[in-house]
Amino acid sequence: LKDVEKNASEEEQKSPETASEALLSKLAFLDTAMGLSCCGNDVVLYKEIVSEYVDDDRSEKLDELYKAQNWNEYKVQIHAVKSSALSIGAMDLSDKAKKIETCINELDLETVLNSHEGLLSDYKEIMTKVSSALS
Repeated sequence: LKDVEKNASEEEQKSPETASEALLSKLAFLDTAMGLSCCGNDVVLYKEIVSEYVDDDRSEKLDELYKAQNWNEYKVQIHAVKSSALSIGAMDLSDKAKKIETCINELDLETVLNSHEGLLSDYKEIMTKVSSALS
């Protein structure tokens, strides 16, 4: 009985690390080192931020603002996408959002018009992959 309790105790101690490793492995398409650095290398906090990222899907709002050409509010949403993508380690998405944000600031709306669909597609893809990884 003591051996069973000892083995169970050892497994409980390993379990959080193993769960963390499994999560990071499932999120390998992200720069998890960057995401973790934004969270003080706290895996539990990183998981919470990644979960909140999925819960805070801005794709519909972003597309509505784009179609309405409400560039002021669109810029606010793009800024949020840029920052939240960076916080989970979705570097390419963050960089694309940063480019669009810069173009809005510079009134380069042609680039915004040509970049929106690609960004939205990438954003939805990241959301799908992250959601799947958390399941």
